[in-house]
Amino acid sequence: MGRHNCRTSGRIGQKEKQIMIKTIYILVGPQGAGKTYWCKNVLITDKRVTRISQDEQGKGGHMSLFMDYIQDGASLIVVDRMNFNREQRSRYIGPAMRQGYRIVIVLFKIDRATCLGRLATRKDHPTIPIDADHDKILDVYFNQFEPPEPDEYDELQEVVC
Repeated sequence: MGRHNCRTSGRIGQKEKQIMIKTIYILVGPQGAGKTYWCKNVLITDKRVTRISQDEQGKGGHMSLFMDYIQDGASLIVVDRMNFNREQRSRYIGPAMRQGYRIVIVLFKIDRATCLGRLATRKDHPTIPIDADHDKILDVYFNQFEPPEPDEYDELQEVVC
């Protein structure tokens, strides 16, 4: 559960450890949901995980790294960003599927007020200053969110905060 008091459905990485299937985890959730925290403290306990982050690697940089990793056949990749609609998720799903990856979407279910509270106290985010208009920032996710559809994934996991 950790610092954010979240529960995860499913067993992270168990199938991959047993039969070594190439897998991509696509995180879906608003800013302040705990995606990066979850990734660094739950998923990346497995040394095979490669984390892709637009916040840290930039818009073009993260996509270039993603393409390199799937072409090289990295065994576990996690895409740590909002991915709030089908179009955004398709940028990763299509190329990964063509390279034979299993797609796991991890959906963070969290209310807006909790995200606002977290954003107001977060001092170390690489792209969102602490004094930013957090309500406006969250509008992008909450106004444009499209739930993942079954044809987008092989497995859907939920993190409830």
